[in-house]
Amino acid sequence: MSHTNQANHPIWLRPKQVIELYGLGRSTLYNLIKQGAIKSTTTRREGEKYGTRLINRASIDALLDKNATGGTEG
Repeated sequence: MSHTNQANHPIWLRPKQVIELYGLGRSTLYNLIKQGAIKSTTTRREGEKYGTRLINRASIDALLDKNATGGTEG
């Protein structure tokens, strides 16, 4: 399974990367996850309290495209 797409961009990002790349606030990001608006997962193993949160880049792009206004497609 590949963790990057054809343009060599990671498919899964850590929250800090999402905040830096997309300019989202931490609270906004976690609210979008909680609402189910973007896909995320954790790498937490059974019995561990914490894991690494990973966020699906394509789901963020899709959300932004869906909510975008203006411009032309093509």
